This record gives sequence, C-alpha cells and structure tokens, in this order.
Amino acid sequence: MYKLYNIKINTDDDNFYQLTPDSDSIQYGAVKHAIKASPEMLKRFLTRCKVSDQTTEPRSYRSITYKEIIQAIQKGECSVYVYAHMYPKTYDQLNSIMRK
Repeated sequence: MYKLYNIKINTDDDNFYQLTPDSDSIQYGAVKHAIKASPEMLKRFLTRCKVSDQTTEPRSYRSITYKEIIQAIQKGECSVYVYAHMYPKTYDQLNSIMRK
C-alpha cells in the first residue's frame, strides 16, 4: 500500500511556492521545498506527481482540473495529496519535474 503525503502549498504574488508537508508526512520522509515557478511549471508539477485535492473521490469523477487546483492555490493556502513515491525528495528532483 502506498503512503499519501498531505502537502500544503502556499504562494505570494511573486510566483514563489512553498510546499510544506504535514508532520505525519515529514516522519515518512517528505521534505519542505520552496521554488519560484510560473503557473505552467506548477501545472507540470501537479500533473507529473499526480496530485489530488482530496483522498475520497478522484478529480476526474468530480470534473476538477489542474487549472482549478492552481487557482485555489493562488487564492490562498491549499492542501493537496501526493503519493510518497511520486513526491520529489530533493530540490534537484523538484527542479527537473518542473522544468522539463
């Protein structure tokens, strides 16, 4: 069975994003990241890491798009869920996910 990380994504007006895992996720190996990224790069991260906005119903069932998740992030703090094996462990991994 895979472990789900609960990640809070905070942003300011300068396209700086902070990925902050909850304390349970940190115990299982999740790390905090801060990166400057455009909305396209953030969408690339959400897509490649297969991020979900909740654990009970899939996004496709509720017709939620990654664009709507990005809009929620830009409005304020947003929590998302990522499988542990998909979440980047280092800054280099995060950078390669967002930039390719």
